[in-house]
Amino acid sequence: MRIDAEQGYADVAFQNDLSKPLNRQQYLDLTREGLVNSGRTQAQIDLALNAAGINSNNDVNWRDVVTRHGDFTNLNFSAAGGDPRTTFYTSIGYNKQQSPVIGSDFQRYSGSINLNHKASEKFTIALNIIGSYLDQNSPTQSGAFRNPVLAAAFLKPTVSPYDSNGKVNFSRTSFNQVYNPLAVVQYDRAIFRNIKTISTISGIYNILPDLYFTTKFGIDYINIQEQSYRNPFFGDARTTSGSVSNLTSSVANWVWTNLLDYHKDFLKSKDLGMDIKLGYEAQKSKLYNTSASGTGVPFTTLLKLPVPSTPTLASADRTDYAQASVFSVLQFNYKSKYSINGSYRNDGSSRFGPNNRYGNFWSVGGAWNIDKEEFISKATILSLLKLRASYGITGDNRGVAPYDWRATYAFGNDYNLQPGSFPNTVGNPVLTWESNQQTDVGLDFGLFSNRLTGTIDWYQRKSKDLLFDVPLSLTSGFTTIKSNIGTMQNKGWEIALNGTPVRTRNFSWDLGFNISLNKNKVTSLPNNNADINDGNQIHRVGKDVSSIYTRLWTGVDPANGDPLWYTDATRKTTTNNTPSFRDVIGHASPTAFGSFSTGLNFKGLSVDAQFNYQYGNLVYDSWGFILTSDGSFPTLNKNQKQLRRWQKPGDITDLPIYIYGNSNNSTAESSRWYYKGDFIRLRDLTVSYQLPKSIMDKIKLDNINLYAKGTNLWTKAFDKNITFDPEQGFNGTNDLQVYIQRTFTLGIRIGF
Repeated sequence: MRIDAEQGYADVAFQNDLSKPLNRQQYLDLTREGLVNSGRTQAQIDLALNAAGINSNNDVNWRDVVTRHGDFTNLNFSAAGGDPRTTFYTSIGYNKQQSPVIGSDFQRYSGSINLNHKASEKFTIALNIIGSYLDQNSPTQSGAFRNPVLAAAFLKPTVSPYDSNGKVNFSRTSFNQVYNPLAVVQYDRAIFRNIKTISTISGIYNILPDLYFTTKFGIDYINIQEQSYRNPFFGDARTTSGSVSNLTSSVANWVWTNLLDYHKDFLKSKDLGMDIKLGYEAQKSKLYNTSASGTGVPFTTLLKLPVPSTPTLASADRTDYAQASVFSVLQFNYKSKYSINGSYRNDGSSRFGPNNRYGNFWSVGGAWNIDKEEFISKATILSLLKLRASYGITGDNRGVAPYDWRATYAFGNDYNLQPGSFPNTVGNPVLTWESNQQTDVGLDFGLFSNRLTGTIDWYQRKSKDLLFDVPLSLTSGFTTIKSNIGTMQNKGWEIALNGTPVRTRNFSWDLGFNISLNKNKVTSLPNNNADINDGNQIHRVGKDVSSIYTRLWTGVDPANGDPLWYTDATRKTTTNNTPSFRDVIGHASPTAFGSFSTGLNFKGLSVDAQFNYQYGNLVYDSWGFILTSDGSFPTLNKNQKQLRRWQKPGDITDLPIYIYGNSNNSTAESSRWYYKGDFIRLRDLTVSYQLPKSIMDKIKLDNINLYAKGTNLWTKAFDKNITFDPEQGFNGTNDLQVYIQRTFTLGIRIGF
């Protein structure tokens, strides 16, 4: 048996000085300056400053209001046992977490059981069941005025979260654009519940001494309930006297895999071995959604989820898809020195039309254990040397929805009091598999009795028939069509090194390093390689698929504080009028990423640290046009970076003149809002102590391990101008999402 227990707390992983909101005096001084620069009269200036809160005594840091010291608890109990014929493993767990951002918390209960039974000398059966229940409160994210992270950045410091009676303030005169996040948390609810089970039953039958048949049947089931309540007093639902909505989703997925596995040795010495695998797999998934919503709820806070008086929407939809595959693997091994292998599979997916449903995919590969050759085995310094190579074609259907290939109709648009339907998706019956041709060459090595080991891999992947949304003329009634378009290439290196510089009887020091270097480029596109615009990114032949395509910002005119952009790719001529010219400035995907680690161990005391890093990508501040708006949104707060604005002739800065109600378009989409995404982060630091065996024997326990752990403890951002966490998702966009957490944990593991 084993017991694991953790307790810890969390705060925000990365916030620098530039990202801090302006305080009261800074905001009012900036507002006054902007009013003067706009040419307003003194009476107009006084009126605007009064509206800005100059007569209040409030000086609120809204980031402090919406953040807190979160906490979490993890508990897990597991047990294993059995006899020679039957074994089991079972566990139960509980996890509770409160986010550093208000309005975000969850609880999860989980359990599992694994049973293995040897029914006879030839037949073994196994049953695995995993289940969990999740109950979560989630804040709104992105540009919703209910988003607490947005509120922390946008709300004026002169507005108090509480009224004169000490109650949470939701007055429209105080909060006319962004809602008080404390009021949103107190009066509204956004509940997410999830029940998930994963069950698998399998059996292995020994048909002949070297022939095995394995069958495995698994079912995944997920039930999701989302409930939303918007109060009738303020906010999004004030004009409808409140609202309630409910969504229920059920996802069922089953997979049945059958496999024949045959092994045969050849030659008298049995130095030549052969393995053959033949298999068939079928999969089916079903998704069913039902939703209902209504408006008009009682003007009371006592009812958590009241029934609305006016139903406004009721709908249901279902999505199914299926996939079937046959596959085979053949491998030969000679003296554990040389091995070759080949595989073939045929996959069919209902995501594609009847004439393009199936794809054939295969691979070949080989390996040479050079260290086992006589001519090199005498080299005592070398303990491992293995050369690997492979080539294969794989398929991908993840970029297409189940019914993208079919033109569909939807009902719900009635006409003349009669039920009406309308074209819902354009469809593309010639959609087919996206395919990838990949070549891999690798070398594994070990030196000094494997005190130093490493892996070096080179790969090249050529992708064709890429699944993308292609823009359509709006006259078609649709905006895009899913299509197989173009080709793309990825190639690069993956390197990993691990070593033990010091190893004694009681002490060891381990080091590790890995890096992935990738070069991506689009190699062809339809319509004579015409560019395809995708928001602020562009797909262009010869460029990275995530290339950023935008105006070229050059800074500020020192003479008058006007914004400046380059007019062409030569970057020699500038203009203070928003140019139409755009160019590629970089890409969202990193050039390289990886980690390095170190570990020290002395008589049961261990210290382990891991750093993650990446570089070569750009990250996008999608809300910078408000947070440093040069006066375009004067009633919303700004960050400290805005204080670097131009103020007088001769100032050298990267922020234009601040004008109240600014209309010079300085905040237009441009390279101004992109930053280097390079960072190093201390992802994990763990200090643990394993109690000595002499103590364990006395207290009749197998082991006790005490540890303290921290995650995301330190972050180094290499762009000094960045105002948000440099670690973003694949598209590199900061969208005012809930902050990445820094956690501190104390834990204990007890083995019986």
